[in-house]
Amino acid sequence: MVRSLVRSLMTRLRRFRAPGARAERAASRWLRRRGHRILARNLRAGRGEIDLVTREGEVLVFVEIRYRAAGLLAAELSVDRKKTRRFAEAVAFWRRRGALREVRWRGDLILVAPRGRGFVFSWRRGVLP
Repeated sequence: MVRSLVRSLMTRLRRFRAPGARAERAASRWLRRRGHRILARNLRAGRGEIDLVTREGEVLVFVEIRYRAAGLLAAELSVDRKKTRRFAEAVAFWRRRGALREVRWRGDLILVAPRGRGFVFSWRRGVLP
């Protein structure tokens, strides 16, 4: 009984997360086509997470990806102070490590929404601390 309940809950959770995971993979491909080299995905740091770490030329880019089925505006509005603070803390955590102190970097926001069978993207460069 407990196992079937746990299985059911896990299945629902996977279905809930699936569109966001698809959007993250699509955003990753979208950035690669624009010259970014993907270095890491879903990088945990304390209470925060960085969705993507990329390199664009000589700049290290920390990327937050926000997907909302309701559209790009809903995705943008989902970035609140708490999310911004956690992202900044996660970036600071990784910048303190190794030689990242001397590297040029920026924090980008990629907004993602469904369009037809694919996605539409809006890229905000350097907007995150």
